[in-house]
Amino acid sequence: PRSTLFPYTTLFRSPEGIVTLGVRITKTVDNGDGTIEVEAEDYTGGILKPNTFNSAVSSATPSPNQYADPGNTTAVLMDAPISLQQYSGSELWIGAAGANESWGGCTVWASIDGETYNTLGTIDSPARLGTLAAAFPNGLLIDETNSLVVDLLTGSAALDAGTQADAENATTLCYVDGELIAYSTCTLTGSEQYTMNTYIARGLDGTLPGNHAAGSNFMRLDANVFKYPYTAGWVGKTIYLKFQSFNSFGNAAQDLSTLTPEIGRAHV
Repeated sequence: PRSTLFPYTTLFRSPEGIVTLGVRITKTVDNGDGTIEVEAEDYTGGILKPNTFNSAVSSATPSPNQYADPGNTTAVLMDAPISLQQYSGSELWIGAAGANESWGGCTVWASIDGETYNTLGTIDSPARLGTLAAAFPNGLLIDETNSLVVDLLTGSAALDAGTQADAENATTLCYVDGELIAYSTCTLTGSEQYTMNTYIARGLDGTLPGNHAAGSNFMRLDANVFKYPYTAGWVGKTIYLKFQSFNSFGNAAQDLSTLTPEIGRAHV
């Protein structure tokens, strides 16, 4: 270069055979014959300084554990009234869900002797399950006095509000400790707690209004409820049910032998 505005350069080839050597130019002389004499000294910084790369830990989301523990399954069982059955005969309805975020569903196993179990099917959609946060007293068929307060299982989908017509047409049908009800208004009144009041249709589909204690089972009867038609061979017998959880990848199924069965009795 002819100016000290550019004091640094790289010798890509020199008379001495030096290739790609960084230097600092200290003097230039224009010989007037088209040649320039350049004096330089070694320079190891600046343009030849190694590139600096970001050494920070990657912020990429770690891969999920495909073998995470799914946790246990919570289930609510009911014998479906004839008016609700999709098949002829008798039907067992089961709502299942898991509080563990890794829960992906469960395989349902049944036994009539508590020893030999057979598969009834698989549930892979969580039901909206919970327990009563307070007692739900007996009331009229159209109950405009009592409130139904429910604590949903952690991770359950929200309960949708309805209208008076929804209650009258059983669009918001629910199971409450053996009684079937349908609600109108429904509001969030706590962490995963919902209160239904103002207008509740009670004793639907052949059930009777009754007194229900705090802690009683609640289940929203929607498309996520598993339905199993059972034969006359089950009627009057004690049925043992196990719910074998698996995770959201379909892996890490629980050891069936370690699960405590739910016990019920099949009705006509």
